[in-house]
Amino acid sequence: MDLLDDCIAEKAFKSLLGSFGIEIPSQASPVHLEDLEKQENSVKSVLEIIQEQDKGHECSVSGPPHDLPIQRAVNMIVGSLPGSQLKKPSGLPSEAAGEAHAMSLLRKEAERTIALLRHRQNTLLPVAHLPPEVLVQIFHDSLEDTWRDISALQRSLLLVCRDWTTVVEGTASLWSRIDLIRSNAGLRYLVISLERSKTQLLDIDYHCQYSKGIRPDVLVQKICKHMDRWRCVRLTLEGTVEDLSLFSSTPPLQLETFKWVTMIGIGDPLPFFNEKPLPMLQDIHLELCQIDWTAKASSFKNLRNLDLIRIYPGPSTLQLLLILHQSPSLESLQIDRVEFQSESSCQDTLPPTICLHKLNRLFIWTPPTFMSGILSRIQIPNCRSFRLYSRVPGDDWSTFVTEALEPHLSVMQSLSKNVMDVALTWINGALIVMANRSIIAPSVLTALELKFGIGVNRMPDVLDWVALDMGLEAAQVPFRLALSSDQLEWTDAVSSTLSRFKGVTSLELLEPSNTQLRLVSWLAQPLSIPSDKGEKATFPFPRLTAVQGLNSGIAGSVIKMIQTRNGLNPLPSSISMELPVRLEIVQIRESASRKLDRGSGRLLEEAMCGGEVIIS
Repeated sequence: MDLLDDCIAEKAFKSLLGSFGIEIPSQASPVHLEDLEKQENSVKSVLEIIQEQDKGHECSVSGPPHDLPIQRAVNMIVGSLPGSQLKKPSGLPSEAAGEAHAMSLLRKEAERTIALLRHRQNTLLPVAHLPPEVLVQIFHDSLEDTWRDISALQRSLLLVCRDWTTVVEGTASLWSRIDLIRSNAGLRYLVISLERSKTQLLDIDYHCQYSKGIRPDVLVQKICKHMDRWRCVRLTLEGTVEDLSLFSSTPPLQLETFKWVTMIGIGDPLPFFNEKPLPMLQDIHLELCQIDWTAKASSFKNLRNLDLIRIYPGPSTLQLLLILHQSPSLESLQIDRVEFQSESSCQDTLPPTICLHKLNRLFIWTPPTFMSGILSRIQIPNCRSFRLYSRVPGDDWSTFVTEALEPHLSVMQSLSKNVMDVALTWINGALIVMANRSIIAPSVLTALELKFGIGVNRMPDVLDWVALDMGLEAAQVPFRLALSSDQLEWTDAVSSTLSRFKGVTSLELLEPSNTQLRLVSWLAQPLSIPSDKGEKATFPFPRLTAVQGLNSGIAGSVIKMIQTRNGLNPLPSSISMELPVRLEIVQIRESASRKLDRGSGRLLEEAMCGGEVIIS
């Protein structure tokens, strides 16, 4: 509406509201929030009348006829506007065009009045009187949830009221976090955020599979223009379409966290900011990308977290040790399936031992030679999450223990004393040890995890090391033991080794085999003890409450074992005996050729004394 239309429409609409007994107080008049809400509803009713009559429909608002007040307001507008001011829709006579234009002005004036009433209501709310800096802090707190769509939250804040829109659009820090992973925002949002964030340091998250609105090559072009403002940049790109030379334009001297992952192809080597040192860089995550380690290893300094995952080629052991030596405050180290390069001809000038006092998380998955080369040179006295994965040839086990594991036995023993439960699995010649949920730090789900592929014939040696050297025999915590019995040859050495683990509460047999019969017979017999000790004889795994994966073909031996351990079979009176705890769960696995008969099922239930029998 132009100025003349505005004045005439305001006067006519005010007269119309008066006809309905509605009076809008002036801005200077004191008013209550409830009164404004009632006035807003009344104006909405008048707007509905105008819309209905403008459409030529019968008015739907209950009450007396409203045609006369509406017509008077229309006539007031038509009579006040000169003929040249009337906007004449095509095909309408002059009189009809004037009335249509007047109705349009009334409708717009009603909408404007409602907006003003709402704005005045907002000014009466307590939140409207908060200082701008407090309001900005509230907005920051609402945007800190890392699992919500930041762009949607920003749009919501912009739509509340004009004051909020002004604050949000004018506060650069509210636009410095650009999360393109958990939002459907496109290129326009990225451009607006980069513009409104002004000189603020940027946090940018992007994933080429989830950020569908922006192509990875376009993203790289846009954000590399602002490299001087990078603080935390986490990018998952295709690795084939991006122009990586853009990363050499301006060194991001404010960069603290950098994550680079390629999804489709490793692509060209990452120039890594023209190989210039980045003084603020603390967290690095590199996955499936190429790095010139000869030039870069010496530039990685004072790191807090370092994750190298499936890097081809990776650094040499000496280059990695150089990075660790330059990062004495390192807190987390992950080396996951990295293809280590052979050592260069340069001289090893590093100290024989690199002490990482602050390292609390270690994960290494490499061949044993490279694992030994790393673990033999570092000290991690305060590590609280210790995870090693490797495939160790049986003949190399003793050497591997000496070089890689013995330097860290004190750490593993400390963790063994503080865990709440342990999972130990031997499957196809591989040992897996997991000690879960530390008593000291319950939030650390995995405090100790070892996974070694070793020959079956080395099982007694390896389990002896786990029980004695690592300290899990002395750790009085529940054990969950899983055995792959298919390749397990039951010998006195195996039974003697397993008897060390007195904390086993759950036993799972992963494959049915003939070895099960000897294992079940061993569980049914008390362990022999020297007569001169005067101690009571105990059964293997005295705390065992659950056995799973038993073969239905040895049901008779299983029943006898349960009866004996549950105290239903008489024991020799000449031996001082201490019964184990009662079994609570037994699972029988039926084969296609050997089903469990009813008689055996009934005997099983009787032997369990109320415990659970599972047939699968």
